[in-house]
Amino acid sequence: MTAESEWNESLAWQESDLSRRNRAMRRRNLLLVAAAIAAVLFGLAAAWLAVDNQRLAAAQTAEKQSLAQEFAAACQRDDFADTTAGRNICRKAQDVAQSPAPGPAGPAGRDGIDGKDGAQGPAGAPGTPGPQGSPGAQGPAGADGATGQQGPPGQQGAAGPPGPQGGPGPAGATGPPGPAGPAPASFTFVDASGRTYTCTPDPPGSTTYTCTANSLIGGK
Repeated sequence: MTAESEWNESLAWQESDLSRRNRAMRRRNLLLVAAAIAAVLFGLAAAWLAVDNQRLAAAQTAEKQSLAQEFAAACQRDDFADTTAGRNICRKAQDVAQSPAPGPAGPAGRDGIDGKDGAQGPAGAPGTPGPQGSPGAQGPAGADGATGQQGPPGQQGAAGPPGPQGGPGPAGATGPPGPAGPAPASFTFVDASGRTYTCTPDPPGSTTYTCTANSLIGGK
């Protein structure tokens, strides 16, 4: 895996993690807003119920007092008050008639102070991974690596064309003396007096010679 692919993978993971955190924060904010709205609605409903209950209680009390007054009028008659049921009803009607009627509902009280924040709930399940982001900008080139080991020698190439003929080289050293040549068939020489001698092998083919004097020029 190259350094660029590792960098892209790390960047994609960080973007995915940031996206999950943002989604979790949005969900938490929505829950808080929903809880606040529900609390306001609950407070309004409780206030309305309290007012309605007071109004209903006042209406019920007025109705009871009206019935009590009717029963009180009936209790003035002897035929009703002398009976056992009549006496019980007349006593209860008298108690209700003597109880004071409730006054009008007072103004709503001030809102109470906010309660303390509850304990933090457990972490939600991770969301689905988001789409892969676009590749980032190419990073700077890395430093040159170390020189690798020398490879094996390559195959021998084809022979090149012959080069131009070189110049003559320097003279060689003098060679050793050659073997002795054959003895000469004859030779001549002239002595100090001017007489010429001819020498031939004696016997023939040997290296010993016999020399014969030639006549002097001019007959001497």
